[in-house]
Amino acid sequence: GGGTADPTSGSDASGAVCEPVAGDQLVVLEDDKGLQNADNVIPAVNAAAAEADPGLVPLLDTVSEALDTDTLIALNKAVDIDRQTSSEAAAQFVEDEGLAADDDSAGAGKSVVVGAANFSESATLGEIYAAVLRSAGYTAEVQTIGNRETYLPALESGQITLTPEYAATLAEFLNASANGPDAEPVASADPDATVEALTALGADAGLTFGAVSAAQDQNAFAVTSAF
Repeated sequence: GGGTADPTSGSDASGAVCEPVAGDQLVVLEDDKGLQNADNVIPAVNAAAAEADPGLVPLLDTVSEALDTDTLIALNKAVDIDRQTSSEAAAQFVEDEGLAADDDSAGAGKSVVVGAANFSESATLGEIYAAVLRSAGYTAEVQTIGNRETYLPALESGQITLTPEYAATLAEFLNASANGPDAEPVASADPDATVEALTALGADAGLTFGAVSAAQDQNAFAVTSAF
């Protein structure tokens, strides 16, 4: 390294040009073969905390009912492109969807810690959960803890109360933890079957779950409309 490259003999900069693919609109291909697992957003809750406070999970379920993939994309755009903070985007979402609790005293005197992974989507979802809980009178703090290996033990122990999760990814994570890395997969493209497997694995880990949302965070293939 550090030497001087010989010039390319007799060459110029006129190499072959890669022409743009025809069509100016992208279309996301449908996963009609069900090749991707159902990574729907779902609230994961410390089971002991949920048992002690029966009103907690129903408040989180109102968020699940309002979330679909389009709204999740819009929330990510608000933060990652429009440069709102996660708390600003969350507050706007809660207002737009009318998610404030009817009873602002249901959580009076109760404190919850909402955990979030260290990426913006998780932080925004965590802030939405916290905003809804605060509207019900809870004291809610959002802590960005890191990756799943870091925050999941804190959730299982009760150090944090709840966190936004992804059904298929968490199901396979718990499956590998319980049954080894070569365990037969339990997640699929079917959200209901995936959540059923997740619920059983979560029970053994001291976790319970709210309603699964329609919002999915998945990779996709996008092609031009002409293609």
